[in-house]
Amino acid sequence: MHELTNVIANNIKTLLPGPCHLSLPQVMQTTSERLEVAHAERVSELVFDCQNQPLHVSLWKR
Repeated sequence: MHELTNVIANNIKTLLPGPCHLSLPQVMQTTSERLEVAHAERVSELVFDCQNQPLHVSLWKR
């Protein structure tokens, strides 16, 4: 799962306008409703089906 997270993060970074910085991607076992990032707002979220399990990808802005 960590390698998939890195691939997704690198693909997202190529789509963002410069200059911008991404933190290291994080893997968490939680639901998107419960996920909070301190001092940040969620700006985008996608949900995928990964081996019959939901995979939530969230982009947050500080």
